[in-house]
Amino acid sequence: MTNVRQQNRNEIPNPSNLIRDRGFLDQEVLNLIETFAAHTLQGEGGRNTINQLRKVYNQIRIMKQQADAEDDPSQFVQLQSRLLKAQVSYAKARTLTTTNFKDFFDVCMDRLRANPNELDDLVTMFEIFYAYAYSAGGRT
Repeated sequence: MTNVRQQNRNEIPNPSNLIRDRGFLDQEVLNLIETFAAHTLQGEGGRNTINQLRKVYNQIRIMKQQADAEDDPSQFVQLQSRLLKAQVSYAKARTLTTTNFKDFFDVCMDRLRANPNELDDLVTMFEIFYAYAYSAGGRT
């Protein structure tokens, strides 16, 4: 059974390593996002609902709006990215999100904290991710 779970987990194309190395809007990242989004609704360690993903997407958009109004947006983005990462960890502990999504989101927040000027890119990538997840049947 463990081998089947590991095999299924390995089959899901996870763009995390590419995001870490190349950024949010790299073409290979965007190519993997469609498949990853479709598979992220169900996975090991929980279940993502489209409502949960929408909540995260809305939080990212709010962070962008607030950062635009800040005198020092870099410091604000670094703090907010820590907060969002903690919120997704909490959701994972309550099995409201999958391990794959949490790992993916952690990489995104780590990249953002190191490169706060890439917030616009994150918003764009996550909008693409959410749209593909929704179109893959995530209406619950």
